[in-house]
Amino acid sequence: MSSIVKAAGTDCAGYFVKATVPQEQADTICAGQDFTDPNTAKAFMNATWYGEPYQSEFMTKTGLTNMQYAYFFADAPDYFGGVISQATGEIAV
Repeated sequence: MSSIVKAAGTDCAGYFVKATVPQEQADTICAGQDFTDPNTAKAFMNATWYGEPYQSEFMTKTGLTNMQYAYFFADAPDYFGGVISQATGEIAV
């Protein structure tokens, strides 16, 4: 899963910028994050798949607003949520 997210062509900060997060904040959030590492990817995915308490922890850690959180996990192409949705479908096949 993590390799599919990384292969989508967007790095960690790129997904946050797409969600209207300022570049500087995105760079801070993503410092040291490696989406090819399953544990890193899991921390991001848990927030949307399992909801609370992961969502609150994710929002506190990243400083995202509710709108930015919704954009980040939007099930649309080029958004993190859309990429993990597509990746899940590819794994299931």
